[in-house]
Amino acid sequence: MGGLIYCGVPNEDSLFNDIKKLLYTLSGRGNISERTKPFMSPYHVNGFTKKSLTVAALQSGFEVVKIRTFGGQYEILKFGAFTKPFLINLLLLPSHLLAIPMRKQTYLEVLLKKKG
Repeated sequence: MGGLIYCGVPNEDSLFNDIKKLLYTLSGRGNISERTKPFMSPYHVNGFTKKSLTVAALQSGFEVVKIRTFGGQYEILKFGAFTKPFLINLLLLPSHLLAIPMRKQTYLEVLLKKKG
């Protein structure tokens, strides 16, 4: 039998999420950042870190074949020039690019196989 399971989930340890938490804290609304996770529409029930995803897989009878970060929000071209969403995405673009070599991108992907 055999086979692999592929799963993609939000990365709670992403640079984008770290920056969002910092901005909420600096604005005096640090308690809000914990209530807004996971951080991207369509709002998952839970986000994961590499560690928590590995633990969940092991507890479910699977072993991790491969795990990595991927993706980001590159939506700047979806908005009209100099609109508020355009400017916000323009300001955030460097953080998404910096996250690539740091391996702290917005999502995690994992390949799993059944233990044994």
